[in-house]
Amino acid sequence: MNSRRGHLGAALALLRLQLLPSALADIFAGAALAGGLSARHGIALTLFLTLLGSACLYLGGMVMNDVADATRDRDLSPSRPIPSGQITRAMATLLALALLLAAVLLLPMNRFHALPTAMVIGILLYDFVGNRHPCLGAPLLGSLRAANLLIGYLMFAQTSSAEPLVACGLAYAIYIAATVLHGSLEDEEHAAAWKSRLCATTAALCPVLLALWLPHPGPVLLAAVPTAWLVARTYPKKICSSPQIAARTGILLRGISRFSLCLCVGTGRFLESSIVFVLAYVLPLLLKKKRWT
Repeated sequence: MNSRRGHLGAALALLRLQLLPSALADIFAGAALAGGLSARHGIALTLFLTLLGSACLYLGGMVMNDVADATRDRDLSPSRPIPSGQITRAMATLLALALLLAAVLLLPMNRFHALPTAMVIGILLYDFVGNRHPCLGAPLLGSLRAANLLIGYLMFAQTSSAEPLVACGLAYAIYIAATVLHGSLEDEEHAAAWKSRLCATTAALCPVLLALWLPHPGPVLLAAVPTAWLVARTYPKKICSSPQIAARTGILLRGISRFSLCLCVGTGRFLESSIVFVLAYVLPLLLKKKRWT
């Protein structure tokens, strides 16, 4: 019994559930951009399968990331499940592959063509190559998150205009890429402040770009304020320590769901905006009441 509990705890640690709500928010944001969740027959099952497929992509990528970093984590993060011996690398690999396969099966190939398979390939490329080379990994991960937004759009598309989708997807990809590059600064013993300011400012301004393309720019700008204010409040002066970089990266990571909220309110879709608001603000408060950032 204790062994089973140990394996379950290790698996949960591998999954890194903290940012899963942001992956689910992508689907609702994509649906809002596509015209909103319609009342057509079978929409509940379609939404459930789409959310589950997106979650499997995210969770499989998280587990495979630990598999790829197992050797490096022996020195840098020995308490992680694989280097600490809580779970074997082979078991973690099987779990990751099962989740990624489930994602491909859950997301209908006739609607998305090769998109889920391409995302799985991109996830593996990021985990085993891009994660070690930020200049490659940042745009790759940005593209993967934009593709997750595209899944929500394609599933619920009610409009033939793709121009807002391209513009919003590009802004989202840039936000993610800037966040990844900012996080890579943690590897520098004393990072130059201008690097942190450049990455953080770029990310904070990306939600503002949505106001240029969406029909309700006012709510977009209002929803963009929290992330921009938190970033500005923590601006460094000259040199950044690793804890300072980590704290600012955390703000940007938790701002991913807030980005999706900007997109939802910009479309004027109340239902999707309400759901993403819960994912971006209410759920973090419930999980960790003392810190909402």
